Amino acid sequence: MKRLKSIVTVMLVLLTLLVISTNVQAVEAEDFRGLQTLEIVTPAGEYKTGDTITFVATFANNIAGYTGITQSLKIKFSESNTEGYMAVGTAVDNKITYQYTITEQDKGTLTLKMYSIKTLTGEGSTKTDNFDNDVVIKVNVPKTPTIVNWTDSKNVKITIENSETHNMLFSGLEEKEYYYAYITNGKKAPVVAESGGRPDNYTYAIYGKEGKYGVTNLLEKSGDIYVWIYQSKMIDGDYQNKCIVSECKIERPAQKPLGSRITAYISNEATQTFLHEPYDSKNTRKIQIKIGKITDNSILKSIKNGEKGCLDQLLKYAKNSKSTVYTGTVPLGKSANITKNMDLQDKAYYYVYTELDDENGTYYPVENVSLYQANISKTYGKNLYDYLDKNFKWDIADDGSTSVDGNKINSTKDNTVAPGKLPQTGEGVILYVCLAVVLTGLAITAIKYKKYNIKF
Repeated sequence: MKRLKSIVTVMLVLLTLLVISTNVQAVEAEDFRGLQTLEIVTPAGEYKTGDTITFVATFANNIAGYTGITQSLKIKFSESNTEGYMAVGTAVDNKITYQYTITEQDKGTLTLKMYSIKTLTGEGSTKTDNFDNDVVIKVNVPKTPTIVNWTDSKNVKITIENSETHNMLFSGLEEKEYYYAYITNGKKAPVVAESGGRPDNYTYAIYGKEGKYGVTNLLEKSGDIYVWIYQSKMIDGDYQNKCIVSECKIERPAQKPLGSRITAYISNEATQTFLHEPYDSKNTRKIQIKIGKITDNSILKSIKNGEKGCLDQLLKYAKNSKSTVYTGTVPLGKSANITKNMDLQDKAYYYVYTELDDENGTYYPVENVSLYQANISKTYGKNLYDYLDKNFKWDIADDGSTSVDGNKINSTKDNTVAPGKLPQTGEGVILYVCLAVVLTGLAITAIKYKKYNIKF
């Protein structure tokens, strides 16, 4: 009987121990899922390739020393195409430490996406428990510098062609490259973002080695002309913009010679003006006109003989003259009648000074002057003809012996009679003299025909 009691007692003890062991294993399995925190323990800041980041997972209970358990940490970068890096940690007490080394492929934000515990269940099968407590850590991984070859500004040339079209020419750029030109009247630099998209609000976009664009509206405005050029490239998935030409001052094309900048047709019925300098036809412009009589025969003689600087003399004379027959303003390119009340003298010579209204400095200044002759008749009324017009008739000798009002001022001396006697009177001498006179006359005639373009 005692023996039976001993056997029963032993069996009860064994059963109790089995129950206790089973409960402990169940508790232990549950304890492994008691994740409390997941954090980075290395100093926060910027990381570069080769730096090691340390993470620590903290549990509610001690998990060290148990076999059959694998703890893994999944690390995924926001710009990475991979599934993530699986790190195996080292358990000490209730913490598991993980380490990850930054590579050149890592970009953007570092995200701890998943934490998995594999526990032993049943007959060797495994179970994975995923914890939905992702931890996001921003890591600034400096990118490997990308070598970019920008266009050398020394190769770039910018000019304005001196023609009626007034085009700005760009050359020395590179094939299949994008450029953006900013052109200003005055040294006001454009504001262009260095990245985040191609430049905007530009004057002209240029693709390739060269470009040709009209700049009449810019030349019409006052102020020096400056150019900035930005080159735009796609680098590492983003547009990068670099200024390759900065505040480059462009020389304006020379204005036309005096006498040809502004044309004025002044007739009895209408006066019309035409501008031959850069002019945007969309803008309404005005011409200021000053007309006066010329009383300086030396200027007339200089213009008739086509002497250098003759119109410069006339310009100075016109601007300083206080004797005028008309001062007023007419619309550019439109008809206006201004001769009706002019006190003109037939066949007399007049200066016509014209100036483009710059509207208080808004537009680039243009002035012109030319010589005109009055033509008055009952049939055609009052007219003024430019000295290049076929109706203009010179009434002044080369020596200036004709006055400006048409009255002759002939010398009292007969210049055709040589004073005194000829030093020799022989037939040979007379023949030579006659031959010299004939040749001289022919030469003078030829020169005049050539000068006035007279053809036989």
